[in-house]
Formats: sequence, structure tokens, C-alpha cells
Amino acid sequence: MTHKSVFHVVNVYIFDSKRIGGGATFFVFAAVTLLTAALLYFLVERPVLVMRSQLRDKREALSPSHQ
Repeated sequence: MTHKSVFHVVNVYIFDSKRIGGGATFFVFAAVTLLTAALLYFLVERPVLVMRSQLRDKREALSPSHQ
């Protein structure tokens, strides 16, 4: 969902795609997009999933069992 923002930042601040063009532009955009996705996964998504799992485990431990 962030690829358009990544494309804009790369195009404006890092790499002039209009001047270079072609396969090099695709490679740079793909590499930076994958790097951004990995960073977002490890810095945001993964910690939230761990926290959710911990909260779920704690809630299950506190609730009476339905056996």
C-alpha cells in the first residue's frame, strides 16, 4: 500500500527516472519497495502481531475454561 509513496520519494530525492528510464528504473523502484516492505514488516507489523498474540494468551489464561 505504500509503493506509490516510495516511488515518489525515490523519484524526487534519490533517482531521476525521467533522465535514466528503462530497466534501471524498474530495478531501483523494485529494490526500494521491497526494502521498505521488509522494514515495515519488522518494525511495525511483526511487533504488533507478537503483542496481539501475548494479549490473546493472557486473555485465554484469565478466562474460565469451557470444558
